[in-house]
Amino acid sequence: MLPGLQIVDPAHPKASFCPYQFHHEEKLRSWKKTFPDPSASPACYTKALIIGSSYVLRGADADGGGWLRGFSHVVRLEVKLPVHHHELPMSTSTIPLVAFHGFSPVIKSLYLMFTLLPPSHIFDLILSFPLLEDLSLTTFGGPAYNDDNPGWLPTARPSSPPILTGTLALFLMKGTELVTRRLLSLPGGIHFRKLTWTWFHEEDLPLIMGLVEVCSDTLESLSVTYQLSGTSIPQTRPPQ
Repeated sequence: MLPGLQIVDPAHPKASFCPYQFHHEEKLRSWKKTFPDPSASPACYTKALIIGSSYVLRGADADGGGWLRGFSHVVRLEVKLPVHHHELPMSTSTIPLVAFHGFSPVIKSLYLMFTLLPPSHIFDLILSFPLLEDLSLTTFGGPAYNDDNPGWLPTARPSSPPILTGTLALFLMKGTELVTRRLLSLPGGIHFRKLTWTWFHEEDLPLIMGLVEVCSDTLESLSVTYQLSGTSIPQTRPPQ
C-alpha cells in the first residue's frame, strides 16, 4: 500500500473530498510504481488533488500526463509552489501546464500559487475546465511577467467557456494589470458572486473597481484589503 494513501468509499461524498497530495518527486515516483495502470488506481475516488512541487508538474508533462488520467473525478485542484523553496532555481516560469489541461472535466474549483508564471499559462489552464466556478490566484510576480505576450491567444479550446459564477480570490503582488486584463477577456465574461482581493499598489485600485463593475449584477460579497509590500504573506485557502 502506498504510504499515506486513503481509499475512500464513493458512497460517502464528504469523505471523498479528502485530498491526495503530491508534495515531492518521491511521492509521484512511488504512486506511479504502485499504480502503473492509471485506470486501475484508486485515483478515480479522489475529489481534491494538491500539487506542491515543480518536479511533479514537470513529471506530468514528461510522461504526457499518464498518471493524471486516473484523477478524472477531481473537482478541486490546488497547485501551490512556495515563495522560498529548494526547487525555485528551476524557474517556475518554464513549467509546462499543458498536461493538466482538462485532465478532469468536472473541476469546479482551481487554486494556483506561483512565484513566476506568465498569465497566459495560467489562463490557458483556466480555459480548459468548462465547469470551473471558483478561482483563487496567488502570484508573486517577477521577470516572467515582463515577457508575457500582449497578443496572447489561448491554446486551450474548450467546447464552452468556464462558468465562473462562484468565488474569485486574488492575492497579486505583481502582474495585477495583466491578470485583470486576462480575466476581463475570458470568453463568456465573468459572473462571480464573491470577490476577495488583496492589493499592494495604489495604481491597482482602478483595476479592482473595474472587475467589481463587471460583476456588479451578480456580486453578493466583496472583500478588498490593502497590504504594504514586504509584509508577511498569509497562507490563503482556496474556495471550498
